[in-house]
Amino acid sequence: MFSKGTKKREISEIFLGFGFLFLGLEFLQSSMPDVSGHTEILQFLARFDNGEPLSLIFCVLVGTVLTCIVQSSSATMALTITMAYQGWIGAWTACALCLGQNIGTTITAYIASIGTSTNARRAAMAHIFFNVIGSVIAMIFFTPLMMLVNVLTPGDVFTATGDDLRAMLPAFLAMFHTVFNLINTILFFPFVRKYAAFIEHIVPEKKGYESGSYHFSYIANTRMDTPEIYLLTVGEEVQKMGKLAYSMFSEYSSIYASDADIGEYVHDMKEKEEYADQMQEQLINFSVRLLQDAQTPTNASRMNRMIRIIDETESITDSVYNLTKLAESRISNGISYSEDDRKDLADYNELTLSFLSLLTEKLGDKLTEEDFRHAQEYEDQMNEVHRSLSDKIHARLSEGVSDVKSELMILEVIRNIEHIGDYLQNIAEASYRKGKKHSPELQDVALKDNL
Repeated sequence: MFSKGTKKREISEIFLGFGFLFLGLEFLQSSMPDVSGHTEILQFLARFDNGEPLSLIFCVLVGTVLTCIVQSSSATMALTITMAYQGWIGAWTACALCLGQNIGTTITAYIASIGTSTNARRAAMAHIFFNVIGSVIAMIFFTPLMMLVNVLTPGDVFTATGDDLRAMLPAFLAMFHTVFNLINTILFFPFVRKYAAFIEHIVPEKKGYESGSYHFSYIANTRMDTPEIYLLTVGEEVQKMGKLAYSMFSEYSSIYASDADIGEYVHDMKEKEEYADQMQEQLINFSVRLLQDAQTPTNASRMNRMIRIIDETESITDSVYNLTKLAESRISNGISYSEDDRKDLADYNELTLSFLSLLTEKLGDKLTEEDFRHAQEYEDQMNEVHRSLSDKIHARLSEGVSDVKSELMILEVIRNIEHIGDYLQNIAEASYRKGKKHSPELQDVALKDNL
């Protein structure tokens, strides 16, 4: 448990988790009140052990509600087995409670999916329908299902009484639960594609960007069993953020040299930039709270990289908005680019889009060595283009053969584009390995010194 090796520590945590699980089940069983002396309670429970449809439906509802409250089908199953072993409930009641527990356990997945990605909500909805439909089918064929389980387990629960029945019921319930899930899986398996299409229909894909406020709430869960699922959810949102940054720069590339009014584009870019700000704030808040609830060295390292990627991606959207405002300022001041400048900036924009495209689909994932090498090549090319354009502009300013406002405007434009290249390189390094962060601010100082 206190080993420095990550693998040994994680293995010890597995055994510790199993230990706490069985300890908790033991506490549940030992804390059950003894009602064997209360004949009125036993008579009330016995009324539902008759196999009648209404009795079975009532027991299913009770099992569902109890599991929703406890949020643990394992705990309610342990209670059911304990009551059956004590002789307080019979086979019919216990199996009906088991079906209800299968329905109630879906509430945990549903709560965890609130405010998360589309795939997470689809998985929760698929879990709900799988268990509900399976339980309804089991209710319709409840007697044949009971008879099948009775054949698969030693003894006969329909004829056994007293201590013999008590000894049989725990194994019978375990087999009932296993057979139910096995048959349910077999029934659904031929219709997996149609079932997936149905789930996709009722839980449609969210757009990468939707105008308005961004909402990505953290739902605290006292039983953080699988933080990796939440990490995948954050990764999907980060990919959406990357696609938003790509679409913003692509839109800017279409209007960067326009001489017409672009007020509508500026307003649209402002909304998207504010949306990216909200994504950054809420995703980082989600990540920090996730680390607090499920902190392991492996997850902490991944989340720190993810937080850095989120921050750098948001910085890209800031730079794109700055570029759009510069285009608006250029138009309002009556400045037009020459044909050579248009071509140079178009080539620079195209190179930046290629760099963005390389990383957008891989945001939240670990880059391969080849991907990282391509990213370094793009960064080197962007730096080279930036130096070449800067030298060209400085030469024209020194010779006094160009308009100063126009040249300074171009310098500011290529400075912002070069910043985007730095942010992308930082993302690549965070996705591949821990590297030295590029600082656009330092480059700003150097540029001002040159001016």
